[in-house]
Amino acid sequence: MRFPSVSGENLEGDHFELPADFAGDPTLAVVSFQRWHQPAVESWLRAAKQLQGRYPGFEYYELPTLSHRHRLVKSVLPGGLSEGVPDATQRARTIRLYVDVSRFRQALGIRSVDTVHALLLAPDGTVRWRARGSCTRERANELRRAVRRASA
Repeated sequence: MRFPSVSGENLEGDHFELPADFAGDPTLAVVSFQRWHQPAVESWLRAAKQLQGRYPGFEYYELPTLSHRHRLVKSVLPGGLSEGVPDATQRARTIRLYVDVSRFRQALGIRSVDTVHALLLAPDGTVRWRARGSCTRERANELRRAVRRASA
């Protein structure tokens, strides 16, 4: 299974073509579909930040994923999501995706938008490991092992 080809923009205004523009090997992509998923997203970002110091090629991104129909709303809301993220590094790691959500979910085997999905990706977008829901201690350990294997 591979991450589909999609376009996005980070909160700094930079354009991305994914998965080609993911900078890591491996890359953790934390996909969310609802604003109330943010605490679960943050749990993954904390775990990823710890791993980044240990594995130099490892990168991570937050991918708030919305229907392409919401792109019009974005253009009329000043600041929007970026106003809630004061840290420039995190704004650069947060890439908004406006996509056909059904197609996107199907491509990644995501059955429900009820929670976040953490995907560890190879540079070509191949999904090496995945989890859904918040990052627990057990899931953080699984992610660490997967990153170690991918970095070897």
